[in-house]
Amino acid sequence: MNRQFQHILLMDGATGSELDRRGVDVSMPLWSARAMDDAPDVLAEVHREYLAAGADAIITNTFRTHQRSLAKAGMADDAERLTRAAVDIARDACRQVNPEAMVFGGIAPLEDCYQPGLAPDAEACRREHGMIAEHLVCSGVDLVLLETMCSAREAMAGAHAVASCAPGRWAISFCL
Repeated sequence: MNRQFQHILLMDGATGSELDRRGVDVSMPLWSARAMDDAPDVLAEVHREYLAAGADAIITNTFRTHQRSLAKAGMADDAERLTRAAVDIARDACRQVNPEAMVFGGIAPLEDCYQPGLAPDAEACRREHGMIAEHLVCSGVDLVLLETMCSAREAMAGAHAVASCAPGRWAISFCL
């Protein structure tokens, strides 16, 4: 069947890299998650600029808001708070610039997106991706995006978890 796209969806660019370019501390283990507490205004500005440039969807700054990532900085208990804050900042940017724009809730690999051998077992992936997916859905994202997945085991476990809490409202991208 020959299908033509009726609409091309333009997404934003790399939020963490843009925060780094603007002088926000993105050191590990928090990476860009630190911005919700330390530089929410800069994060909001990044989102607004992507929207002003024509983005139809922006991805939440939740690349490192899993409990696992935050635990490395002694902040595991802040996972839900930081995830919700990231969604709120993205949603507010949309209201200010383009209320029709969508907010995609980003879920990153639990460990390093360039080292598939570090991916935890499937049950841990299912449980942990399911937890952040629930936080994102409850915070009101339009779609849950498993992003930069590099392990088939983690991608499949994450997809099962996300599909059960956001049926028909999820996508996946791979880092090869």
